[in-house]
Amino acid sequence: MALAGGAAAVLQKPISRAQLKASLANLGLHPASEHTHTVLVVDDDPKAVEVLAAFLPSPAYAVVRAYGGNEAIILAERLRPDLILLDLMMPDVSGFDVVEALQRNTNTARIPILVVTAKQITAHDRAVLNSNPGKVIPIVEKSKFNQTRLITEVRRALLSR
Repeated sequence: MALAGGAAAVLQKPISRAQLKASLANLGLHPASEHTHTVLVVDDDPKAVEVLAAFLPSPAYAVVRAYGGNEAIILAERLRPDLILLDLMMPDVSGFDVVEALQRNTNTARIPILVVTAKQITAHDRAVLNSNPGKVIPIVEKSKFNQTRLITEVRRALLSR
């Protein structure tokens, strides 16, 4: 009845982990942990970098750290990570400058960026971040920050790639 009603697969309880994995594989769904995503974490505050890195468990994520905007641009060009977690408020080269530089470069323009910042985001800030047509940069405010929300946003950003 379930298959006739539109279910893609049916498993009868009790099921084993192996049965569940096999059924998901038959549907073309594979565990995310089979692929390690490289995430570039950018913040001028080393403690903030380490907090974010600690929230991204291995082997699903390989974290590369950058402690400023210039370093972030260089590492993004060299490594082409799967995702960049970016603070906006940094001295010398701000997160806004990083976004602009990466979007101008054809080699880095397609790398998804997730902004993680304590800055109060204004409508103007959003307009500047989203000036590239067809590419919206999601923002996670540090005041509303927790591991569950971060992982959800990271997964969502990786799917948009």
